[in-house]
Amino acid sequence: MRFRARESRRLILWAAALAVLVSPSPALAHHGKGFLLVESDEMPHKREVYFFSSQDFVHRDEEDEYELSPALLFGLSDRVAIEVHSHFEKAEGESLRYEAFAPSLRVGLTDPESDAPLKLGLAAEYEIARGDAEDRFETRLIAAYRTSDVNLTANLIAERITGEDGEWEWGYAAGLRPWPERRFGVGLEALGTLSGPSSHEILGGLYFTEERFTLKLGVGTGFGEEGPELTIRTGFVFRF
Repeated sequence: MRFRARESRRLILWAAALAVLVSPSPALAHHGKGFLLVESDEMPHKREVYFFSSQDFVHRDEEDEYELSPALLFGLSDRVAIEVHSHFEKAEGESLRYEAFAPSLRVGLTDPESDAPLKLGLAAEYEIARGDAEDRFETRLIAAYRTSDVNLTANLIAERITGEDGEWEWGYAAGLRPWPERRFGVGLEALGTLSGPSSHEILGGLYFTEERFTLKLGVGTGFGEEGPELTIRTGFVFRF
């Protein structure tokens, strides 16, 4: 009888854990970092501070690369936030090395209190490269159709190396997450170029969100002239 009671309690605990994972009740996450490749229009509330990081594995042309990007995000208001992040890379056979530091600004262009599903935002960053490498400027125009049933977000990306002959390069990112307010979710993301050598990536993602914490995991592949053969991307977001 004791054995059966112990097994019954164990089953109840597993059922409770599963119920939490699949619960449709909303998990608040107003930080705009709910995707792996895509910038969302969502903004942190005023004076909220988030620490987040992405850890990526990229296999391309028979070589492996590891990328690490820790960051801090601070809400100046409900429509303006600042972010600072660093880039570290590790090529196959080499040690992890610091590559760049990048301050950035994020602005919500539509009223965050509006119930209209169409949202717009803007993100801009200036990447200060290590050593003699050239700096880089990137901006993203963000458009989202966001309801309790779906989050469909697209970015138009413009990037420029800040040398004398730097030219603008264009790209895109897009993400789809059904039922984005649930604690456990799935999604599909894409990232690619619109100018220069073609490079595209498509990625399937898993996302787990609590009020103060978000976990993300994605596996993808690429195509085009310079697309990756395999990517494994992870990330987390924590609110202080």
